[in-house]
Amino acid sequence: MSRLMTPAEAVEAFNLPSVRTIRTLRSQGLPTVKLGSARLIDYDDMVAFVERMKEQQCHAPTEAPSSSRLASAQSSTSPGSSMVKSGSAQRARQTAEKLKRLSQGSSANDTEPQGRVIRASFR
Repeated sequence: MSRLMTPAEAVEAFNLPSVRTIRTLRSQGLPTVKLGSARLIDYDDMVAFVERMKEQQCHAPTEAPSSSRLASAQSSTSPGSSMVKSGSAQRARQTAEKLKRLSQGSSANDTEPQGRVIRASFR
């Protein structure tokens, strides 16, 4: 076992934003030691935890799957983001229309009578 640190010391040593980050890391599996009412973090445990949490990037090239049915089959691509954009725009329009209907209908529920327009003539 190496040096035990308080959460505040761990925040300083590992340049973390706040002590709340330590609580979040504990919920993700960071081991701690409880001595009395204090929760302490072993420096080596923190280093090992950070290493486990690092994302690994794959640098190996990937090939598109080929079709075994046709000898001249070529890879195809999906419409991708253009379909997502159009679907997203459609949902936005539907939501806007729904909000318009709700806001127009909400004033109809008022019990006060409608006002009268008096036209002014300035000659």
